[in-house]
Amino acid sequence: MKTVIITINLLIIMTCCSEAFQKGMSLTSYWHDQYNYPESDSALVDLAQTNAEWISVLATWYQDSVQSTEIYRDPLRTPDDSSLVHMIERARELDLKVMLKPHVDSQDDTWRALIEFNREKDWDAWFSSYTSFITHYARIAQSLGVEQFCVGCELTGTIRRQANWEAVIESIRVYYDGPLTYAANWWAAYDSVTFWDALEFVGIDAYFELTEVFDPTLDELLVAWERWVDDIEEFYNRTNKPILITEMGYRSIDGCNITPWDWWSPGTVDLEEQEVCYVAACSTFLNRDWLEGLYFWSWEVDRAGGVEDDSYTPRAKPAEAVLRDWYGRDSQTGLADGPTQRAEDHTLATFPVPFRERSVIRCKPGTLRIYDSSGRLVRTIETTESVCHWDGKDARGQKVTSGVYLYRIGASTAKTIYTPR
Repeated sequence: MKTVIITINLLIIMTCCSEAFQKGMSLTSYWHDQYNYPESDSALVDLAQTNAEWISVLATWYQDSVQSTEIYRDPLRTPDDSSLVHMIERARELDLKVMLKPHVDSQDDTWRALIEFNREKDWDAWFSSYTSFITHYARIAQSLGVEQFCVGCELTGTIRRQANWEAVIESIRVYYDGPLTYAANWWAAYDSVTFWDALEFVGIDAYFELTEVFDPTLDELLVAWERWVDDIEEFYNRTNKPILITEMGYRSIDGCNITPWDWWSPGTVDLEEQEVCYVAACSTFLNRDWLEGLYFWSWEVDRAGGVEDDSYTPRAKPAEAVLRDWYGRDSQTGLADGPTQRAEDHTLATFPVPFRERSVIRCKPGTLRIYDSSGRLVRTIETTESVCHWDGKDARGQKVTSGVYLYRIGASTAKTIYTPR
């Protein structure tokens, strides 16, 4: 992939979410005592420096296959309770809020979404085992004052079992009194879950397939996101249930936007594609008033990242700078909260992208010119302030058509996308 220079003009932020918006990162370990390691404490400190305010903490139990009905702790791979408690307590010391997110995996590496049974007695046995597993962590969550709890993740084959899941959720509420979500698979799942009414949040693991090219531009990624976001928004309008992106991630490999869910295939390291995918994700999702939070996948406590790493972690990669920049911005104004941003970096920046009602423009005083994608001058706005607005109308007061528009003030240029209702 060609080197992509991501300027501050492309680091677009959200404007509609409340101050409680969950700026999240997924913290993961797959070893029994790893959360107790000094290296894990260091990884958590580095995570906090991304300006994340929430973490989801992973603990995984296993079953032998997707046809097995017994869920159990793996003595080597499941984090023991003492190490899990240690990590949550360290998070508190760093002022990080926590969502505890237990997972179930198959020992033969078959995807958990395929857990399904033909006989009622097998369903009963599995849900009984699942209830014992999940309420164990509900007790831990309550004892530590964990702010949020995830009742399940990507168990697509089970989601039609409404009565079983509602019983599981009732059991969790016996031990835990905080808000609950479920992390639904993005594909043919989140809109098929039968028990959203029993939860506070809809959770979506958003590994949506974007383009079919190995060298996508930011514009191509933004356009690819439009159909998925429209589907989610339509679902929100039907259910009126606030939404969390419980997972979203990209490996730092060429083509990571094509199949973001593929964690195993070999590929050529491509830091720039991961970076631009992070920019596109922030630009797409973080201007939505129905979105309550986003958790990127993942920050592995045993992986330092870096320029030769091909995993999901943004640690020590350009994507980390994107994360730090966006998570360091004020939810309402889009301007930097603290010293992580320099004033001279913000000559011209726009948000949200895409926009429907108005675009907020961070700029210097002067004459702002707006052009369509053909280079035709659409509107001129005189400003004496450091922030101005465009309502999607041309010089005659008519709404412009949807598309990409360029802003220019002096020598600075930025772009936006207008998508009228």
